This record gives sequence, structure tokens and C-alpha cells, in this order.
Amino acid sequence: MSVLFKSVQGLKNLSFRALLIKDLFPNTRLHVKRSYFAQETNTVEILQKKLAANKAKNLLIYSCSSGGSIKINLLGVIGSVILLGASYNSWYLFSSLRFRNRKIEEISGFLGTVMQIISSEYFKIMLCSTTAIIGLSILVVTLFFTSRSVNKLYLLKGGNSLGIVTDGVFGREFKYILDLGETSFKSARKARISQVSFKNKNYFSYFLLNNLEGQYHEKEVFDHVICVNRFDKKF
Repeated sequence: MSVLFKSVQGLKNLSFRALLIKDLFPNTRLHVKRSYFAQETNTVEILQKKLAANKAKNLLIYSCSSGGSIKINLLGVIGSVILLGASYNSWYLFSSLRFRNRKIEEISGFLGTVMQIISSEYFKIMLCSTTAIIGLSILVVTLFFTSRSVNKLYLLKGGNSLGIVTDGVFGREFKYILDLGETSFKSARKARISQVSFKNKNYFSYFLLNNLEGQYHEKEVFDHVICVNRFDKKF
């Protein structure tokens, strides 16, 4: 019941708070339209039932197919291979470059300056190093993005922690356990955005929920228990 009370405290719905106050203080007179009580009484009952079940087992709150993340991951690998291959080819090309019957010094003007630059060892090393760094950067960024794109979100037993499952390398999954009190959401499920981001103070980066393709299995629990905290100064 304490988890339910904490979740209700975070709500901005006045009538929902009024219903809780009416249960705690029966003699208090509240001027709230009766039409709201039926809907919110049902919400309270659903939350009580779900949180009671959560004492014995984990609740699957959200899930999303990993197809999009795998495509991004694969694209990053392909891009990195192409760029690393281009790096090797560039090194081979400039290392085997020969100017027969002509000397670079004899080429005057702008063209001669360009030829002198691209034929230097320093230029070849910088070109290949830069290309390799770009390729590795794309690989790291894509893998980092997939490792923060949530496939499954659980409310763990007891209701004090979240279980996160994300994509890893070549189908491997990354798993995280986050303290619910230290996790803060940037937006709500009903917001018109493609990604719902949230952050835990023990991790530098954000976690992402696909708000378009993902499925919320326990909407009431997500809205009134998990997605209560918002970003504040401590994050």
C-alpha cells in the first residue's frame, strides 16, 4: 500500500488525490464531481491488484521487438567494415603510387602542390588513421545506441526496482537493475513523442522506450507507479 500511496502523491490529477483523501479521512467534505470517481476508483483497484501480484513475481510492463535495433547495429557494422576497407585500400593505393617518366618537382602550380601533399607519408598515415577512427566511431555509436534501447521493462518483486533488458552485440542481451527511486523520466507515455527517455543517476546515459512500436502491458502501473518521477536538478 506504501508503493501505491507514493505513486498517488506524484499524480497531478486532483480528483484522484481527493479519492485517496476521502478514504483516509471519511469526514472530510470534498467538492469533486462524481463522474470522476468511477474511473479513478477502477484505477485504484487495478493498481492494488497489480501491486499485490508484484509482491510474488516480476511484472512485465513494456516490451518492444528488437528488429529496429538489430538493423541499426547491422548498419553500423557494415559501415565500419566499408570504412576500414577504404582505409586499407587508401593505404595500398598511395603506397603503390608511382609517377613514371615524371617527377613531382617538375609539376608546377597548384597541381604540383597537391601531388606533393598526397604523396607524403604523413598524409597517407593521417588519411588512413582518420578513416579508421570514423569507422570505429560509427560502430561504437550504433552499439551504444542499441545497448540503451529497451526491449523489456519489468517492475521487479517488491516494487522498488526496475529490470531493463536491452540489445547487445550480435544478439547478446544486456541486463540492468535500476532503483526506482533513483530513476527519473523525461516525459509520459501519452506524450506525442517517438521515444520516452529515462535516466538513472548511477548511469551516465539515457535509456529509451520506443513509444510508437513498443507495447505497454501494464499501463496503469507504468503511469502511476513507474513514470511518476520527472527530471529534476539532481539528475
